[in-house]
Amino acid sequence: MVLGWKSYYYLLENESTQDLIKMEISSNGSVNGLQVIQAGLQARGFSITSDSRKLCYTKNINFSNLWSFTYNERKNLFESKKLTEGTSLFANPEISPDGNEIVFSHNENIFKMTSNGDSIKQLTFLKLLVEVQVGILMVRKLLLLVD
Repeated sequence: MVLGWKSYYYLLENESTQDLIKMEISSNGSVNGLQVIQAGLQARGFSITSDSRKLCYTKNINFSNLWSFTYNERKNLFESKKLTEGTSLFANPEISPDGNEIVFSHNENIFKMTSNGDSIKQLTFLKLLVEVQVGILMVRKLLLLVD
């Protein structure tokens, strides 16, 4: 579950896929409504900006690529874009606070790229076991602040 400004986002299991759900929360803490943002995802994890306009998630289980959803105000909908290619594991995406960069793990190292999928840069060369969610989350946030 990811906390937005006034919303919670979570993945709801639906047979072999997941639906991304947005739950609106009022100032007194009551639930105002549920909205399916995207149905039929094959998502493992995701990160969303605090303004809820950009989302990055890992798609598939055995191998994975990173995908993004960006809110298009003119069309009033989210548009998806595949950010990485290949049959290896791209995982643990984390969007920077300003929404301009994404840090993720790949081949047991940490990488970053712009939020549109350009300019991929490898940040570590240590063959870390970055699948440990708590540890990678702390490292990703530190790298976003330092780099």
